[in-house]
Amino acid sequence: MPNTNYYQATEEIRLNELNSNSDNHIPIIALTAHALHKDEAKCKAAGMDEWVTKPFTRQDLSKTLQKWLPKKLIIADQPALETDIKTLVKASDLIEDTTAINMKSFTQQFKLDNLDDLAFITSLTEAFQQNAAQTLSNLQISIENADAEQIRKLAHGLKSLSTSVGSGKLAELCKTMEQAGKLSDLNDTKTLLESMKQEYLRVLTELNALRVKA
Repeated sequence: MPNTNYYQATEEIRLNELNSNSDNHIPIIALTAHALHKDEAKCKAAGMDEWVTKPFTRQDLSKTLQKWLPKKLIIADQPALETDIKTLVKASDLIEDTTAINMKSFTQQFKLDNLDDLAFITSLTEAFQQNAAQTLSNLQISIENADAEQIRKLAHGLKSLSTSVGSGKLAELCKTMEQAGKLSDLNDTKTLLESMKQEYLRVLTELNALRVKA
């Protein structure tokens, strides 16, 4: 919402609910990187119902959504797939061999023998591919135009996306690019971008391999 932060937006929604004399209550959940108690208090004071701090797992988010969503919108957990031991061994071997993705963290969030988790991994891979590729392309343009602020914003967004798929190295490269934009120190950004592109391809390869092998 232009010229409106999420505290103000929440207050507006709550005011509209009050003025409408309706019993309808829109659940509002804050997803924030700030873990301080004063930030939680500020969210609740604005009228938010729940406060989830980054980094959070899919299970954390699922638990919160189940608490606030209407029961008719909640889909029951899907049973584990009937998978033979050889398939699971292959998936485990893949986990051990990967380097671009922190598979220990990744498999804490997702189970490779669960239908819902496999579907989510597929969606996550597709979203990562589309958004990361577009961001890298936009970064190329911003570097050519020496647009430090846009470089900072783009790198920050890709850093969060990289973290969500368990790519620590790509996230670190993004953090370095973000800092370069913040300081307007663009001398090494072209070389840094090439490293980011290479790491992106490695991450995408491993995500696709994991999706197929699992």
